[in-house]
Parts: sequence; C-alpha cells; structure tokens
Amino acid sequence: DLDIIAIDSTDAGDAVLYALEHYVAVYRSVADLLGQSRTPAWLVTHRPIWGVVKKIKGSPAGDAPYGFINLTQQTAIATVFRDGLPSHVKGVFSGHMHRFQAVGFAGKRPPQLSVGTGGTELARVIPEPRLLAPRQPIRVPDLDGFDGHVVGLSEFGALDVVVGEGGTWTGIFRGIDNRPLATCDSRWAAEAGNRSVCALE
Repeated sequence: DLDIIAIDSTDAGDAVLYALEHYVAVYRSVADLLGQSRTPAWLVTHRPIWGVVKKIKGSPAGDAPYGFINLTQQTAIATVFRDGLPSHVKGVFSGHMHRFQAVGFAGKRPPQLSVGTGGTELARVIPEPRLLAPRQPIRVPDLDGFDGHVVGLSEFGALDVVVGEGGTWTGIFRGIDNRPLATCDSRWAAEAGNRSVCALE
C-alpha cells in the first residue's frame, strides 16, 4: 500500500543549476510512475528537495541568515509538475545535510525530512533555534514558494518510521542511547499554524 520512488540526486547542484536537463528527464520518469497509480508514495533522494542551509551553501533567501537547497531539483519539479507534486506523495526523505531537519508546509506540499546523522561529523542546526524557545519550529518564509516550519537537531541518531493508512506515517528520531529526540507525524504537516512535521522532545 505504499510506493517508494528512489531518485539519484548525486549531480543535482544545490545552489546553482547543474545537469538540469537530466533532472527534468528524471522527474518526468517520476511523473510517469506517479501517474500509473494513486497509491500513496514517498520520494527518497540523497539531496533534500527543500532544505535550509548556511547562507553561503544555498541559493539566496533575502536578508535571512540562511539559504535554500536544492535548486536543481526544485527547478526540475517546477518544470514537470506545474501544479506541484501530486497529493498522493506523502513525504520526501533524504540525507546530504549532516544533521536532522524536518520541514512542514501546512499542506501545500509533502513534508521533507533530512536525516544525515549516521556517523560523519555533524553540522550545526540551521536555521538557528530561538534563544528563549529552542524547541519551537522556525517559520521560514518562501522556501521555494511556500512558507515552511522547520525544526532541527545536531545529534547522532536514526529515524524509525511506521506507515499508517493512506500513506500517513509517524516516526521517532532516536539518539545513540535510543532516547527519543523528536516525534513526527505526517498529518501535522497539513495543519495550519506554526507546526512542523516533527516536534522536538
């Protein structure tokens, strides 16, 4: 009851367009697969489609102290899916960034989870948490056209995911001592307000 579509994003330029024609062709193949069935689907790809990174590593985000990735995949998706990804895409899962980052889009697009926490040197959390409310989501305006709500951690760990009905899913991000560090629920992403797809413990 779930399709998982793996996308090789090795050569997709993060902050510059690179191999765009190739990735337009890749996402046309993804569109063909998604068009064959309304079965709920996840996209799994090394580079996140919608990630928030250091300003110098991403495409510009105005005066904000961060930048956005992945420009190549974002442009390819906009070329192939004029109205955005189909509603039966229920999540995008990736690595690439050496930290945990979860983005919810209030139902405008599927949530994006990046789990690059398996063993290499960790990067700091971007965007930086609020000093007085470090566990609260950060509203990130205009992340490729839509506001996102982001939480992140710079902790080693793994994400355990359980599939529910209709492609919904829940997950727990656990640290190296198996302690829960974040709880996730795909249904939260469709809610209005300032909620991300994950909540930090």
